[in-house]
Amino acid sequence: MTVPGLIFLDIDGVANSLGTAIAFGKSYDDQYWSPVSINLLKSLTERTRSSIVLTSTKRKDYATEEECIRSFKEIFKFYNWDIPLIGRTTSLGYRENELTKRVETRGHEINLWLKENGSRVCYNDNWIIVDDDSDFMPHQMARHVKTTFCEGFNFISYVQALNLLGYTDFHLNVHAESTLNHFKTFKI
Repeated sequence: MTVPGLIFLDIDGVANSLGTAIAFGKSYDDQYWSPVSINLLKSLTERTRSSIVLTSTKRKDYATEEECIRSFKEIFKFYNWDIPLIGRTTSLGYRENELTKRVETRGHEINLWLKENGSRVCYNDNWIIVDDDSDFMPHQMARHVKTTFCEGFNFISYVQALNLLGYTDFHLNVHAESTLNHFKTFKI
């Protein structure tokens, strides 16, 4: 059996998307979240027994980690998901590090979280990043499930996340690949 995983989760471009906003007649600014994306994320956490650490910029809207967790648990309750949210990354801001002379990114925030919390979370180096952005460190890129602003977390993202978390069900791989190939040949 695979060990429980850890998911560093963004929100915009993952749980909500432009496609969902248009499909439901909303403005993207309304922050209408995708029921499909959320149910796929819910299935992912249940199947892999993964916990979630919030990396979204939205985490900065809350003074404390407890307030952030409570608020997001309430939001996801609306979608019938008791989200296994265990924390948020610390915001380092996008400032230049005086010592290294490099800009600190979300990848640095994830490294800091792992350094400070890794020993209390039994994830055995079984973690992924789900985000529509790519501001991560080179060693993190192989663990990055890249979503898009237009589509959010979709079935292909779901299968990639399952595989990265050690769930390599051949049928899902074949199905996802054949589905992807089908849409590549489809013309509008």
